[in-house]
Amino acid sequence: MRVGVWDVLDTCHDEMRSATVPAAFGLKPRGIIEDGEPVDDYTPFHDLGPSQARRLLEILPAAQLEDRQNLSPTLGSLLRACARSQGRIRLSGYGIGPQRPDERVTVEALWVQDPDLLDLELLETHDDGCHCREVWDLVRQRYDLDAQCVPDEIRVCRRRWTRGQTGTWLWWD
Repeated sequence: MRVGVWDVLDTCHDEMRSATVPAAFGLKPRGIIEDGEPVDDYTPFHDLGPSQARRLLEILPAAQLEDRQNLSPTLGSLLRACARSQGRIRLSGYGIGPQRPDERVTVEALWVQDPDLLDLELLETHDDGCHCREVWDLVRQRYDLDAQCVPDEIRVCRRRWTRGQTGTWLWWD
């Protein structure tokens, strides 16, 4: 990848997936970036905001922007939505380092801080009373996302996993 990508991802390093969860299983931290290079082949990030999204749009190759996490929106679509959202969209995902032949940046989730979405009830069971499809349709249209299917998970959560503002989390497996 081009120079600067790992520096951008280092600004939104995901401490929970890099250190907290591995430590709970007796494992050493993963996803560390040193001197602008990933130490591991997998580097999770969380809470990537508009300035980081704009920078990645500038430096990632065009072909990379067409990549997607399974049936999620393309990386370019997600980065553009985040860049123009005035901070209401934050992205989560991972970088695959140069240790592997498929080096890339992948976004697998977005967190949206649109208060009107919180008025729509989301249920764990996603049965008849759940408004997850309505939430997805609003987010997709509002932010011009090009996903090939609905997210695998839609729920209400805090911006920084356990703290911060409440918003809507949309994740693709």
